[in-house]
Amino acid sequence: MAIFNRVYCPQCKKGRNVYNDALCFKCSGCGIQVAIKSNEKNFYIEYRADGIRRREKIGSSKVLAETVLKKRLVEIA
Repeated sequence: MAIFNRVYCPQCKKGRNVYNDALCFKCSGCGIQVAIKSNEKNFYIEYRADGIRRREKIGSSKVLAETVLKKRLVEIA
């Protein structure tokens, strides 16, 4: 169960999941430092239901992503 941000490298177009509140990351494809801009944030939630990993795109609000994740966990329980 996690909340993450999906970010793409502008040079090699490789996507990466960022699980912390970092402002930049090093691309594993081309090795450049990529800054995460506030308007590029797309939060996803990840959880397991019936042994299957599920991911949902929530939007640009981390607070909303936390709320939806809690709601999904209550529905599973």
